[in-house]
Amino acid sequence: MSEIVVRHSLPHRVRLTIPAMRNCADTAEEYEKHVAAVDGVHWAGANATCASLVVFFDETMHSEDDVVELV
Repeated sequence: MSEIVVRHSLPHRVRLTIPAMRNCADTAEEYEKHVAAVDGVHWAGANATCASLVVFFDETMHSEDDVVELV
C-alpha cells in the first residue's frame, strides 16, 4: 500500500492524501466512516477523485499524528 501523506494541516484540521482510495468511492467511504466514528473526531470527508481525506478533530484528544495513525 502507498504511503499516507499529510498535505495540509491547521489546528483541529488535517488533509491527507491516501493513494489507496483514488477513484474508488467504496474505499473512500470506508475510510471516512472509520475515522468519523472515532471519539474526538468531529467530521471526516473523503474525496475518491482526489484521494483526499479531510478530518476535523478535537486537539485536546488527538494530535495530527494520532489522526494519521487512525487511518
